[in-house]
Amino acid sequence: MNFSDALENDLKSVFDNAAEFAKYYTVYYDKDIFENVPIVLTDVSQDRQKTASQHDEGIYEDVVKAYIRTSCIEKKIRKNHIMQIDNIEYSIKEVSELLGQTVLTLEVLDE
Repeated sequence: MNFSDALENDLKSVFDNAAEFAKYYTVYYDKDIFENVPIVLTDVSQDRQKTASQHDEGIYEDVVKAYIRTSCIEKKIRKNHIMQIDNIEYSIKEVSELLGQTVLTLEVLDE
């Protein structure tokens, strides 16, 4: 087994495992539906809060990082597009790749 195979095995058995870190979601992106996608979502809102003057009163910004195995969504994910994860619509603010994972910074405005 080479390094890439070992890494893919670790991602599937630990990082993408619902009993460990990931939860399974339905993802809507670019008119396509992807079922049972293992995603790790982490809240980073406290690091990127906007002032009240940047949003209407009573509207709050929630920013999360999403870690998705790149092979689970067979499309190029692009910045400034919309992705819906289990009926929550997010704006994609940043996209990067790390060790077979697509790392997204997502923003949703909430009341």
